[in-house]
Amino acid sequence: MASTFDLATDEFLTCEIHSESTLPLLSYFIECKKHNQNGSRRIFQKVKSEIGDADRPIPDESEQLQDVLLALMKDGPGKPGEKIPGCPTVTIVGAGVSGLCAGYELKKAGFKVTILEASSRVGGRVKAFREPSFAHGLHGEGGAMRIPANHYLLHKYIEDFGLKPQLFDFEMKNKFIYISGYGETLTYDRFNQLLHDKDAKLLSLFPGLRECEKGKTCDTLFTDAVRQVVDDFWDAYKKAADEVSFPEKIQVQAIKDAYAAITKKYDSYTLRSYLTDVAGWSEDAINLYDLGNAHVVFENGFIESFKDAFLSSNKSGAQAGMQQLQEGMDVVPNAFVSSERKEKSLVDDIIYGARVTEIGIHEQSDPQIPLQAPVKVTYEVTANSLKKSITSDYLILAIPYTAQRTIAKSKPFVPMQEMAVRDVRYVEVTKILLQYKKRWWEKVFTEAGQGLDGGLVSDLPIRYTMFPKTDGNTQFEHSNRGVIMAAYTFEQDATILGSLSPERRIQIAAENLNRIFPEAKSLDLLEAGASQVFPADELAGGSAFCYFGPMQKTKFLDTMQRPDWENRVFFAGEQASFTHGWIQGAFEAGLRCVQQIWSVAVKDSRAMPSAINRVKAFGLLLLGLPSSTLAKPIEIQPRQNVPGDTPFVSFDACSDSQRHDIEKAWADVVTLVGVSKQFNPPGTIESRIFGDDINLRFEDISRIYTIFHNIEELSKNGRKMQISCQDVYQDHRGANDQVTCGNVIQSSSGSIGAYAFSTEATIEKSTIVLCSPFWAPGQEFLGEIVDNLRKAPEGDRKNPNLMVGKGKILLHELTHLPALAETSTNDVIVTDQLLNDDSNVKAYGIRMVERFARNKNWRARTAKNADSYAWYATEKYFEGMFGTPNAAYEKRDGEEDDTPTEDPAPPAGPTKALNIILENKRHGVPMDKDFYDTMNWLFYSTDFGTASQCALNPALAIHADVSIDTLSIDALRDDHFPGGTFDVKTQDGDCQYKNDGTGNPGALWCGDQGHSCRAHPDRRTFTYCRDLDKSAQIQHAAMVVCEW
Repeated sequence: MASTFDLATDEFLTCEIHSESTLPLLSYFIECKKHNQNGSRRIFQKVKSEIGDADRPIPDESEQLQDVLLALMKDGPGKPGEKIPGCPTVTIVGAGVSGLCAGYELKKAGFKVTILEASSRVGGRVKAFREPSFAHGLHGEGGAMRIPANHYLLHKYIEDFGLKPQLFDFEMKNKFIYISGYGETLTYDRFNQLLHDKDAKLLSLFPGLRECEKGKTCDTLFTDAVRQVVDDFWDAYKKAADEVSFPEKIQVQAIKDAYAAITKKYDSYTLRSYLTDVAGWSEDAINLYDLGNAHVVFENGFIESFKDAFLSSNKSGAQAGMQQLQEGMDVVPNAFVSSERKEKSLVDDIIYGARVTEIGIHEQSDPQIPLQAPVKVTYEVTANSLKKSITSDYLILAIPYTAQRTIAKSKPFVPMQEMAVRDVRYVEVTKILLQYKKRWWEKVFTEAGQGLDGGLVSDLPIRYTMFPKTDGNTQFEHSNRGVIMAAYTFEQDATILGSLSPERRIQIAAENLNRIFPEAKSLDLLEAGASQVFPADELAGGSAFCYFGPMQKTKFLDTMQRPDWENRVFFAGEQASFTHGWIQGAFEAGLRCVQQIWSVAVKDSRAMPSAINRVKAFGLLLLGLPSSTLAKPIEIQPRQNVPGDTPFVSFDACSDSQRHDIEKAWADVVTLVGVSKQFNPPGTIESRIFGDDINLRFEDISRIYTIFHNIEELSKNGRKMQISCQDVYQDHRGANDQVTCGNVIQSSSGSIGAYAFSTEATIEKSTIVLCSPFWAPGQEFLGEIVDNLRKAPEGDRKNPNLMVGKGKILLHELTHLPALAETSTNDVIVTDQLLNDDSNVKAYGIRMVERFARNKNWRARTAKNADSYAWYATEKYFEGMFGTPNAAYEKRDGEEDDTPTEDPAPPAGPTKALNIILENKRHGVPMDKDFYDTMNWLFYSTDFGTASQCALNPALAIHADVSIDTLSIDALRDDHFPGGTFDVKTQDGDCQYKNDGTGNPGALWCGDQGHSCRAHPDRRTFTYCRDLDKSAQIQHAAMVVCEW
């Protein structure tokens, strides 16, 4: 986060000018300032405008939460100092830093907290080795060990706990490198110089390096490789940012949009596949980068590696401003249980030796929280194997997913959460610490002109060694001894060392260091050792920390941050954060859970406004709602009807068969509203039904969630509502009510299927009247609709007009009831909205609902339109089975979005398509003499809505050369269309695609039948195809689509 600088000092210069190449200019400005400050500033502004943006570090993704999280720590999750009424209870599984943080803040806010910890200490994966592993006064870090300058949450707790004086600098820079084949230990500066000079001996170890890769250091290679990603980030950032301030403030929306942009484009890659497929690295460039750096794990998702790239860069590592704590990192978790916290301390709120074995919903309801049953947690006392249990209103799981896998559940989480628990990728780490009688490395470093401390990288089993900071380190004030992290290894290297006996591990590490620095004779000085083998750590689930694999951020992160079990179970732990592998991420997830639980627990609506800004800042995670489309649809089965399990107390004039149908329709309603848990703005259906700005309309999202939730809870509250099978009510007439069953609404739907009214804003005073269309043939139940769609031609399975049934009609009417919108008056909040103020046409039927949402002037009313709710739940349900339903609205000739029409129901949507792909096939690497590329048009005949980029099937309809002057993928940035006539085979037989070459998308002719074509909406999105041709790099862009 930028600080505030005094423009009257030279700090405004050092804040603004970042590039090393501008340092001479900086010196000139500072000198100028002594004589003429205003002139200096004018020169500065002129030069800045000419040279453009200076290099600057990409902000951490968690910075978008900085203000809201720091405010929560300062003031609590509600109003400043506000306590939750009734002292709700929370059980937290795991006393790692995430669980401790959540427990500490919840206790401050008035919750009764109990933490179950399987071990006998706090801290989890924050662990320091002291006596008896090492001599008195010495320690080494077995887990988390570094504090970047921008990790604001950890720095804030350090400040709050009075630990700030313990901070001291940590040297990130690599000082030495040892590669066995080279035959000698090199300083890292010398290694870089040899690379720059293209030293023959060194390059002989990497014979496959291309000419364009030679002469570059590892830092330079990587910087060049990710330059396009950096540019993409800042391009997206600038589009969303306000006018840049001076100094720059945190731009929350810009950070969100920029990370969303690069995630969408690059999340499908591992670090390795990005470097080979996108950056075009040779295998020997991969090998060089691996051996020349620490912390390189090629199978990590590229986005994760990009965010933490500073760990593998000497330059960026120094810029990270790393620090450590004098007494060890475990002083942070210990501070949460310290007596210095007084009544806030968690010292008496932790049960140690409590291994959780099962979680479930307790049978008995808690009267303090209506409609919800408390969570029961069963645990085993490790000292005597006794089974005990505890119930609470809420549960936080603050342990790694890998550890959660061994905990039984009475019912599963939502499918995507279950998949995340199984599949999310974790990294294995083994660390070996060695104690020496004398700090021999200080002499080695000094004689080589490398200071006293720093890093060593090698290709030996230890891989990476960290020599501790000497200056200011209180461990070394009165002793010549020292502890070093002799080995810090990942993945296979960690498994290899972890498989050895503890004694053998220590021996291997000591021998490796002696081989690298033989002149130090360090074996003679070795006294003790210890190791942390995370693959063998049962309580850590066998892993050190989460690092997403390809597409896991896209698929899982939103779901991982949402509560489950109807807002009873919450997920902490660094895996459920933006900042994997760091204490910062653990705190971030813990604080999110605090705000989520507070938001759920607060019953007094007057307490909610104080939290609304935090709801916005969290991107709606506080209500369990994600902020972007990051999860695949979840298939939900139709709810099995339980006899008598309905909210209806009376069935006026209903026969036994009608009553039976009503109960089945109610079961369908409960199934449909269950999909509200997947409300995923700005997802495709969410945007199509409620408008593409729905992710920014926080009050509407809250209303949508509230109404769906309240409908789902109706049957749990007893039989209270009236339902009637005859239209005899005359006293309900009101401006917003339907008049009679005979009403004809001006839409594609004809007569109404039901209407609802209330005489008071209570369920008891609410009635639904079912009209004849409700009972008509064709109005079926979900199970029957599903069977029909499964038997239907594939092209009809996504037709929303075939998804309508009794459950949708009943759901539509329920949304009208004022009691479900939680209004204090009897005003109807959710009505049948008109398309616009000049129309008597209602937003009723899927086409009008979509049209209503498309109109920028009126889409804010979609959250008050009953059919929008009914269609959203219906389409979301069937999406889980058949994919996203087809859009129903497409503007017709002469039709304005805000002008009513009396058009009949639209025909079924298109079912067939011809996709035209522009392919760039690249052989070799640009600037190499053997480099060349070709471009082709690929015509694919396929089903409507099916993407063809990188498709192996269906087979090509035709393949044609491209006549574009510049044979470059950059040509895709303009609109290019195939000119001429092309014979293509489609599902309708032999057809011809025709284009006169005048810059239009052309048309498809099948006999006398013509089909219009349009520019493909994804035409500026390039997809890298890794499986089509191993000898070339292939990129596809969809340029034209013809649909019929």
